[in-house]
Amino acid sequence: MVTVARDPSPPVEACLDLARALEEHFTADALAEIQAALDDQRTYVARDGDDVVGFATIYRGVPAAHRRGETRDDAVAELTWIGVRPSRQGNGVGGRLLETAADELADGGVRVLSVKTLAPSVEYRPYEATRRFYEANGFVPVETIDPYPGWEPGNPCSIYVKPLATADEYGRPNGVDPT
Repeated sequence: MVTVARDPSPPVEACLDLARALEEHFTADALAEIQAALDDQRTYVARDGDDVVGFATIYRGVPAAHRRGETRDDAVAELTWIGVRPSRQGNGVGGRLLETAADELADGGVRVLSVKTLAPSVEYRPYEATRRFYEANGFVPVETIDPYPGWEPGNPCSIYVKPLATADEYGRPNGVDPT
């Protein structure tokens, strides 16, 4: 039985081994970034017994703004990395990782979860499945940028968002006092 939970001390090597098995998605450079995220960001791990079958890392705020020294906005979060063991894909593990993270983030006041991925203008089958996964889990594409800062030109970035807060009849997030 697969369990999903936030892990304040994630099994970094097990998560990196899983990411290495996703070589169509993650380059050697990406593995170093994943390791840094596992060390510094909110991490959710899916386990089947002792076996790590998935992970997701979340940055609370906007990473690019943080790198520029701007104030962090705790109403938003970014899904920076997600991976599910190839043999477990299509069985709900990724969706459970997202659901667990989204529920906890919403309870903590986050109103929007974003993710960046390769834009559909690049025909690359693994990322076609990635975009379908995000869309099936409530994300909508809002912007494509090429070149995106830090990404190679010719690898356009699609930004997807998932609203986490519901709104009242006036469009205000529930639980937010407008005064």
